[in-house]
Amino acid sequence: MIDDIMIKLRLESVMSMESSGHQLSLVTLINDKEDRQLTFVCDRYVRDQFVTRDTAKTKIDTIRLLPEVLIEILRNNRTMELKNLRIIIYGVYEGEYETELEDLNSSLTYPIRLSDAVLLSSISKIPIYVLSSILDRQGTPYSKQDMYTKSMPINILPEDNLREALQNAINNEDYQLAKVLSDELKKRKK
Repeated sequence: MIDDIMIKLRLESVMSMESSGHQLSLVTLINDKEDRQLTFVCDRYVRDQFVTRDTAKTKIDTIRLLPEVLIEILRNNRTMELKNLRIIIYGVYEGEYETELEDLNSSLTYPIRLSDAVLLSSISKIPIYVLSSILDRQGTPYSKQDMYTKSMPINILPEDNLREALQNAINNEDYQLAKVLSDELKKRKK
């Protein structure tokens, strides 16, 4: 990979919230020191997958769901072992974290959406790492006391949310914020 220190992350929370009629889900990963967080938006499908597993004991037998079946296949495959896999967050491109699943034995990498990678990790215990340069740039302070306070860089917000925030900034006459949001939207179009 790149000559950069990798920092291990773990899933802290998946929170749902409503924003102007849209339901958003925020996923928060934290480092082992529990002083930095990486927060991102996930889609409704992945959020529902997390919810299903949180309530699985009472509603659904998850052992038959596709992710669990695939993990079981990998566990039983002698050519690939789960302990030789890791997930790496290595960049940001067009509002999404660039993430890959790496097989340490073969050095093969497989691109994967971060939300799917976090779901995979929560099911299989495959570790998640982030390059320190990404955590330094994109991460925000974390505190257990402020667990429900989430902040994240605008460069990973979905375009729809950016447009909505831009309109709200204009409506509130916050032209400085409007310029920042507008610049981010223009940067993505290039």
